[in-house]
Amino acid sequence: MQEICSELIQIKGKGAPAARMKALERKVAAYSGVCMKVHDNVNRALDELFHLCTNTATTRIGASFDEIHNKLLIICDETEAKTEEDKAMEKILQEKLKENVQEVKRTLDKDGEIAKLVEESKTYHSQTGKGASELFVQ
Repeated sequence: MQEICSELIQIKGKGAPAARMKALERKVAAYSGVCMKVHDNVNRALDELFHLCTNTATTRIGASFDEIHNKLLIICDETEAKTEEDKAMEKILQEKLKENVQEVKRTLDKDGEIAKLVEESKTYHSQTGKGASELFVQ
């Protein structure tokens, strides 16, 4: 912007204010101007952030499923609870597992939050040709 202001201050003479305004508009608001460069940089940064967040979420969700799977394998190694304490613990774990599975299904199923966000992102991209991060730029 400093360069632009330095150029504009050099415009002198009759009609200088109008000429300065036209030059300012041409240099700042034009497609190759400062505003578009800022917009493009912000858009690129948001795209990178969006991809980073989705990759992180995918990794963490995968790790959570792996942990659940490993715990199930441990639980299933011993298929019959022998003591009353083990039976009580097994019942508690079964209830917690049911709750967790239901919550994961609600989140990941075709009507879940993640599926909705992914679908909105795909729809936006197919309709506009713009990156998913532009959903966050108004």
